Amino acid sequence: MSFFFKHETAIIDKNVKVGSGTKIWHWTHISKGAKIGKNCTIGQNVFIGNNVIIEPFATVYEDVVIGDNCWIASNAVIMDGARIGNNCKIFPGAIISAESQDLKYNGEYATTEIGDNSTIREYVTIHKGTSDKKTTIVGSNCLLMSYVHVAHDCIIGDNVVIANLVQL
Repeated sequence: MSFFFKHETAIIDKNVKVGSGTKIWHWTHISKGAKIGKNCTIGQNVFIGNNVIIEPFATVYEDVVIGDNCWIASNAVIMDGARIGNNCKIFPGAIISAESQDLKYNGEYATTEIGDNSTIREYVTIHKGTSDKKTTIVGSNCLLMSYVHVAHDCIIGDNVVIANLVQL
């Protein structure tokens, strides 16, 4: 038997599996067929699409949308304001939608958008937008190889491959 915490306002659809030690917070919706591993944290106001797999020890902050059929690896961190399309893969150690390192950033609301069918490999960091554009965008069908950094307000089009260690 799996023991996990679910806030009373969270919605978990049928056929969802949740691992022991996982915490699911306020106003979160986990759609049918999703599998959430053990010891994950799913923040408030999160929408997790159909058939999403979130491996053990992953962290999803608040105000996040994860599309259908995505895979989130162990120890990946999905931070506030992430919008992840359908059929995406996020590998271990990746950090999506971290606060900008721009000195002008003052905590304003901003997002990071990742299009459908994109793959984010190990230890990639993608920072959310700033007051300039309010969003950072990675298009659909993209591959960001290990250790890539995408800074605030960058816009990466569709069908782009970025090789290891590239810093934008």
